[in-house]
Amino acid sequence: MRWQQVGPSATTGGKTFAGEKRVNVTGRVTAIVVKGDDANTLFVGTARGGVWRSKDRGATWEPTSDGHTSLAIGALAAAPSDPHTLYAGTGEGNLCVSCQLATKGANDSFVRPESLYGNGLLVSRDAGDTWTEYAADVFTRGAFFRLAVDPDNSALVYAASTLGIHRSSDGGETWLPMGGLPDISTTTPAATDILIDPDDSHTLYAAFWTNGIYRTTNAYDDAPQWECILGPGAVRGGFGRIALAATPRQDRLWCLLADSEGGNVAALLHTPKASPGTWTSVLPKAMPFLEDFAYYCLVLAPDPRDPNTIYAGAVNLRSFSFDPAHNTWTSGDIGNDLHEDHHAVVFDPHDQRTIYFGNDGGIFRSTDGGKTTNDSINKGLCTLEVTSVARFPKAQTIILGTHDNGAQLLQGVTANAVGDGDFGAVAVDPYDAQLAYVVLDVPYKSTNAGVAWDSFVALKDGLKGKTAFYPPFDIDPTNSNNIAFGAAPFVNVDPAKGANSWPTNIELDGITGDITALTFVNSNLILVGTSACEVYYVNQNAGKWDALAVSPPLNPVSNWVCDIKPLTPDGSSFIIALSGYDTPHVWRADITPPPVTAKWSNISGVGPGALPNSPATALAVDGRTIFAGTDLGIYTTTDGGATWSRNSDGLPNAGINQLLLDEANHVILAATNGRGIWQLPI
Repeated sequence: MRWQQVGPSATTGGKTFAGEKRVNVTGRVTAIVVKGDDANTLFVGTARGGVWRSKDRGATWEPTSDGHTSLAIGALAAAPSDPHTLYAGTGEGNLCVSCQLATKGANDSFVRPESLYGNGLLVSRDAGDTWTEYAADVFTRGAFFRLAVDPDNSALVYAASTLGIHRSSDGGETWLPMGGLPDISTTTPAATDILIDPDDSHTLYAAFWTNGIYRTTNAYDDAPQWECILGPGAVRGGFGRIALAATPRQDRLWCLLADSEGGNVAALLHTPKASPGTWTSVLPKAMPFLEDFAYYCLVLAPDPRDPNTIYAGAVNLRSFSFDPAHNTWTSGDIGNDLHEDHHAVVFDPHDQRTIYFGNDGGIFRSTDGGKTTNDSINKGLCTLEVTSVARFPKAQTIILGTHDNGAQLLQGVTANAVGDGDFGAVAVDPYDAQLAYVVLDVPYKSTNAGVAWDSFVALKDGLKGKTAFYPPFDIDPTNSNNIAFGAAPFVNVDPAKGANSWPTNIELDGITGDITALTFVNSNLILVGTSACEVYYVNQNAGKWDALAVSPPLNPVSNWVCDIKPLTPDGSSFIIALSGYDTPHVWRADITPPPVTAKWSNISGVGPGALPNSPATALAVDGRTIFAGTDLGIYTTTDGGATWSRNSDGLPNAGINQLLLDEANHVILAATNGRGIWQLPI
C-alpha cells in the first residue's frame, strides 16, 4: 500500500494583511530563486515541504527534493555564474530560533524548535533535477538564515546559520567556520544574514543576533579580517535579529533591526559602504507599521530599478523611497493585499517590474512593481503545514487546522479557509454531521458543519488555565456530549458539548509544563501529557474527577509528550510519543490502580528495527498495529514495538503532526508539517 495525497492543492479565501481581499494561499515560502537564464523557471524553498520548481512561471509546480532527510528549507540560492547550480540549506532559522527565544506572551510552549532542524545542505548541479546531501557532519540540527554564492565562482558559498558563518570553496561538499566573528551562544543564537557586496565580491557583511554587523574586505583570504561596523549599543534598547541589503552601484548598506525583545522592528538604517559605521535612520515613525514577530519574519530588498527605494518587511511589507531633491523619505504599503509574515522579496532579473513575494501564505507575484499582486501562482503548491485533521461522518469533507492559514474545509482537492490565524486541534462529532470544533487559543463550535467562520461560537466562558500555542482538545469517544480542553494547570471538561461553560476544571497538581497532549479514553478517563515530559491519569470515580501524576516520571524533562494513545479500552495500558533526540521516543505504560504507578517499557525498538533518532510526534493504534509519526516520516510495528518498519512509501519525508484512524473510510490520515494531508488504505 502507498500513501496518497489528499490535498489541498489550493486553498481559497486566505487572509491578507489589510483583511479586505481574500486570496489563494498555501504553506510558508522561505526563499525564492528566479533561474538566471530562464524567467519561466522558478524555485521556492518551503518551511517544511522541501524545494519546489515551476517551469512555467508558477502555472504548475513540482517537488524536487522529496526523500531527502530534511524538507525544512531555511535558505535557497543559485550561482550567478552558473544558473544550474543551486544550494538549499536545510533547517529553517525563521522559526527555529523564535521557538527558543520567544514566549509568545502566555504561550510558553510555542513550537518544538527541533521540528525546524536540518541535516546539512542540498546541492543541485542540474537545475533541481537531482539533489545531493552534503555537510551533515557540520550542520545537523542547525538552521539556515541565508546562503550567498560568489558572483564569479559557483563553488564558493557562504552560509549564515544557527552555527555561525561558514564558507565552502568546493561547491558545498566541505565547510569551515570563518574566524574572527562572534561565538554562537545563548545571547547570540545565530548569524542571521550574510551579504556579498554587489559591487565588490571581496567585501562581505555578516549579521549576528543581538551582537551586530561585521565587515571584511578580504573575503577570499584564508583568514579574513573582520571589523564591527554596528555594535550592540548602536540602537537604544538593543536589537535582536538583523537583515542586510546593499544597493548595486550605490554607496549604501542597509540593515533592518528587530528590537531586543524580538517582536517589533526597531530601526531601518543605512550607512555609506565606503566608510561604514555612521548610520542614518529612515522614517522612525513608520516602523510601527512593521511591528510584531520580527524575530520570525524580517526581509529587506533594494529596488534594482531605483537606488533610492527599498522594501522592508516583517508582518507587513512596505516600501521606503528617498527624494534627493527634497531630502525626504516617504513610505508606502505594499503588503495590504498579501498574506502576512514576509520572508522573501525577489525581483525578476529578466524583468525588474516583476517581483515575487514569499510569506506565510505562499508565493505571490506582481508584474507592475508592486502595485497589484497575483495569487494564482499558489495553486498546485501543496505545502500547507497542517496541524490537525478530522473527517465529517458520512461525508468526504475534511476539516483541518493549519499554521497561519486558518481552519479549512477540504472537498475534493480544493480547500476553503473558514477562519484566520494559527489553528490547532480540530474535531467533529461522530454522531452529528453538522457539529464541528476548532481551536484558536480557545475552542470554537459550529452547528452547521463549519461552512463559515461566523457559524463558530467561542467556548471560552468558564475556561481556566494557560494554553500552549496549540492547546489540545478531544471528544469522549463513548459519549460525544463530553469534551475536554487542556490549559495548564487545568483539564477543562464540559458534559454538554460546551453549552455548560466548562463546569469541571481539574487541576493537575505539581505540573511544570504546558499541556501538549490530551486523549479522552472514555467517560471516566482522560490521559494528559505535558511539555515537561509529565503524564497525568485524570480519572472520574463516583462523579468526582481526580488528576494523578503517573509515577515514576520519565526523563528528560525537556522532552514534550507530543501524543498519548490508549492500548486498552480502559486505558490501563497506553503509549506516548516524545520529542527530542538521543532518547527513546515511544514508551508504553502499564498502570496499576491509584496511586497511579506505571511500569514503563521502551518500545522504540533496537538496532535495525529501531525508530530513527528523531522526535516522535503522532500515534495511531489499529488493532495490533501501532503507527508512529516522526519528523522523518511514518513507522509501524506489529510486535508491540520490538521492531519497527518504515511505512512511508509514496509519502514525502515530511514531519507528521497527527495520525487519524478513519475506520469508516478504511484509511489512516496523516496531517503533515509542510505537505498537506495524505492517506493510507488499511
